[in-house]
Amino acid sequence: MSTRDVNKAIRNALRFDAQLLSLGSTGVFDSSAPESQDLPVVVFTKVGGDHSYTLGGPAWQTHTFDIKGISQTTKDLAEQLDNRIAAILNLTKPTLDNGTVLDFRRVADISYVERNSGTTYYHVGGTYEVMATNG
Repeated sequence: MSTRDVNKAIRNALRFDAQLLSLGSTGVFDSSAPESQDLPVVVFTKVGGDHSYTLGGPAWQTHTFDIKGISQTTKDLAEQLDNRIAAILNLTKPTLDNGTVLDFRRVADISYVERNSGTTYYHVGGTYEVMATNG
């Protein structure tokens, strides 16, 4: 089970959600959205992880992701995106191509404002830990 498998599961869970799309989400992106992408968007980034072992070998991996909504319109819209992301992902067990999700949970909140060339961007989301095995 690789980071690629977890990335695919996150993207697939979020990309076609009707409620997320109804909030105006124009895409779900790994690490960053293209500069020309219309907002709002959802961006997820792997920010860490660890490996756990038993005497017999690898037991599970924990992948840590920041997953957030980004809006240029209002902080409220970014918060709505975040609420929907949490409803879709928190405490779920998405299907992996190679492996099994044991636990998927939100462990921290993210909220900040970025200003660039007179434009304000609202980032609201959470840090999620995904515990998965190869079996």
